[in-house]
Parts: sequence; C-alpha cells; structure tokens
Amino acid sequence: MAAPDASRTGGGKGTLAAPLAALMVLAGALSVAEDDRLTPYKDSAGIWTVCRGVTGPAVIPGKRYTPEECAVLNNAAMHKHTDGIARCINRPLQWYEWVAWGHFTYNVGVSGFCNSAAARHLRAGNSDAACAQIPSWRFITVGGAKRDCRDRSWNCYGIVQRREWEMSMCRGDIPASNYPDIEAWLKEPA
Repeated sequence: MAAPDASRTGGGKGTLAAPLAALMVLAGALSVAEDDRLTPYKDSAGIWTVCRGVTGPAVIPGKRYTPEECAVLNNAAMHKHTDGIARCINRPLQWYEWVAWGHFTYNVGVSGFCNSAAARHLRAGNSDAACAQIPSWRFITVGGAKRDCRDRSWNCYGIVQRREWEMSMCRGDIPASNYPDIEAWLKEPA
C-alpha cells in the first residue's frame, strides 16, 4: 500500500511520545467509543468497567463515581495506554498512528498490544502490516470461549466497527482537517 497522502495526514512529523494534540483527538474518539458510565458494570466479556471503559483495581462494583472521578480515571487510563505503547514500540509514530494505537490499546490493554503481531510489525517499521492486523482483534472471551463479534447475536458488534475506524485511522485515511488541533500542531516548526 502507498504511503498516506501528506495533504490528508499532515506529513511525516513522527514522535516517540504521543503529542498533546493526538492525545486530544484520542480523548475525543474515546468519548465517542466509550460512554462515561458512572456506575460500574460488566462489559460484554464480563469485565468490571466504569467511566469510559476503565478496568482494573480502580473499579469498585457498587460505587457510584462522580464525573470528576471519571475524568481523572479516564485521563490516567489514556496516558497509561499511550505510555505503554511508547515503551514497547520505541520508534516514532505519526499522529494518526498514536490515535489509532491508543484507541486500540485502550480496548485490548497494553500487554495485549505489546505482545501482538501488530506491535512486532511496528517495531520492525512495517506500519502497513501492523494496521492490517487490527481487524483480527474482533473477538471477546466469554466463559473461556472465544466469540466472534461479527456474529451480532453476541452483542459485541461495536468492536467490529471500532476496529474498522482504528484501521482507517492507522492507515492515515482520515484527514487531518477533521481535527483542528492536529492541523495546528502539524504547522509548528519541527
């Protein structure tokens, strides 16, 4: 596949850490993909979740979180995931790659991402092959059994749609002009 059109993606300004503008786009994308739910619930895979998809020890079943608590948890989770990407990839990524892989990793976890074929391709410098791996992450595990989310009866088809968006973003198919903060960052001197 050819490199993304620089007029659509903003050119070749890659960074070793997610730029603030990419984090802002990622935060906005996560707010669309993940509802800010103040009461913990079990997601489609049975994992306790709160706010915008936050999992782990911060989730206390039965507790009602405030919007302020969710803002803190959401921000911490986003940074945890992008920092994890930086540690395991350790090479510059384009802003759209930061957004795509941050969105992906927020869903599958740092360990899932870092141990994936996609991460191996990124470390080897093959972004196209890495992006092509995204649709294969369309499964959830319920009761020890893998469920393909293309089957709408499993009530997880949103993962398939999420992967389609992530793959488009990863390939630079979504124009930078959709994101004014990115456009401003791309115009800054290197």
